Amino acid sequence: MVVGIEEISDSDAAAAALMTLAGTAAQVAEVTNEQQIKVETGSGSSRIVDEHKNVDSLDRAIEQNETELQAATAVAQHHDKSNDNQVERKPERDSKSTTPPPSPPRSSIRKLKRPGARSTDYRRRNTSPHSQDIELQRKRHRIEQIESQRPNKTSTGSISPGTSNNDNRNSNNNSHISQPRSNGRSEEHVDTVVRRHYNSRQEVGVHRRQSSPIIKLKAYNNFIKAILIKRFSNPGDIVLDLGCGKGGDLGKWENARIKGYIGVDIADISIEQAQDRYNTMRRKYFWAEFFASDAFGIPIASRLPRDMYQAVFPVDVISMQFCLHYAFETEAKARQMLENVSRSLKRGGKFFGTIPSSDVIKEGIAKLPPGQKEWGNSVYNIRFVSDPPRNGVFRPPFGHKYTFYLQDAVENVPEYVVPFEVFRAMAEDYKLELLYRKGFHELFQDETSEHPEYFNLCRRMGVTKNDNSYGIEGDQREAAGFYLAFAFEKLAG
Repeated sequence: MVVGIEEISDSDAAAAALMTLAGTAAQVAEVTNEQQIKVETGSGSSRIVDEHKNVDSLDRAIEQNETELQAATAVAQHHDKSNDNQVERKPERDSKSTTPPPSPPRSSIRKLKRPGARSTDYRRRNTSPHSQDIELQRKRHRIEQIESQRPNKTSTGSISPGTSNNDNRNSNNNSHISQPRSNGRSEEHVDTVVRRHYNSRQEVGVHRRQSSPIIKLKAYNNFIKAILIKRFSNPGDIVLDLGCGKGGDLGKWENARIKGYIGVDIADISIEQAQDRYNTMRRKYFWAEFFASDAFGIPIASRLPRDMYQAVFPVDVISMQFCLHYAFETEAKARQMLENVSRSLKRGGKFFGTIPSSDVIKEGIAKLPPGQKEWGNSVYNIRFVSDPPRNGVFRPPFGHKYTFYLQDAVENVPEYVVPFEVFRAMAEDYKLELLYRKGFHELFQDETSEHPEYFNLCRRMGVTKNDNSYGIEGDQREAAGFYLAFAFEKLAG
């Protein structure tokens, strides 16, 4: 604990008062002895009266110093008592305070040479090799953004490359389905496509978000995440948010009264926006650090400052919202993701998140006419790259790729099926035990039935239908039903 300036001054005052009192007592003793000697030797009465006056003045000085000593001692005891209380329990929150608690230790970037990660002060420019790598990444991302904004060579109504006449005919027969946009370029690595997509999406602010055509769906998804955070985290927790994006859940974690937050995302510009969002929060009762890094394909510990990792890991909670499906590109990637979770989570800690439901995907495939590979509505669209298994059995369970489109959110981004039973069985290999698995609509129904007070949260978040009842309806309800929520607990060992 750092000793405050007021505590130092009060202690010094008490010590000074004690020293002054001791010196005064010695002077009184000396004067009294001298007085007795002078009386015995027959000194004059006037001399004795003068000595008595000196004694009286010293008595007054003693009384004054005793008063100052008592006051200083009382203040010191008050500060000692306050410090004891701070050790025993957490201090009360000051609603007017905006200063966040200090972050854990963090070595300099130049010393650690963390490739691909960013300093909290990401605007700082220097000539170190690390900063040059970051600048090169930014230039590459800018080139990718420019390329992605070029008009497609495929004319309206023509068949896109790789699309058969039969596929085009099926698309015309399902004109009510929102069609993903094709860029006509050769296939890129999934990480590159995902990074470019989320980096290119601008932060539009609260007012623009409220005018989104899928605002009800976004509110519903945010409500689901808020319930998961309430259910599986505790005040004082340290959180690792893998795939944190632009920091959209920071306010939810603030309401959960966590102690610390570490956000990791593959999109470096999104990380900058998350840092900006944290910096502009009106209340910051938890420290936060942000890092641009792949959270699935590499060990997460290699991308974090060594001293910070040693200080705060393993963490209490790991959150992974709408991103885990990218790890099921390959078995190696999925296992590295689970290895990162298991190594970063303390015993008894919780790992929770949201993913596309493999059961819903199987139902969608079963309803497809022969030769068709996509389904959806005016809000969302799923299109498999190759013909999906009609029996709903994904074997091998990795690499089943489809493109996902969500109006005003996701533009034809590749994703992978997560066969949930395979995910659960693999998690057991990493000492992660399944606690919770529910589709979004089941979760909403169960949680609001068990906790009617959550309807107040629905009202505040805008989770309402056209008739002002709580929930979601229409095409946006179907899109929300594409997802499920899960939670695991880290076992001993």
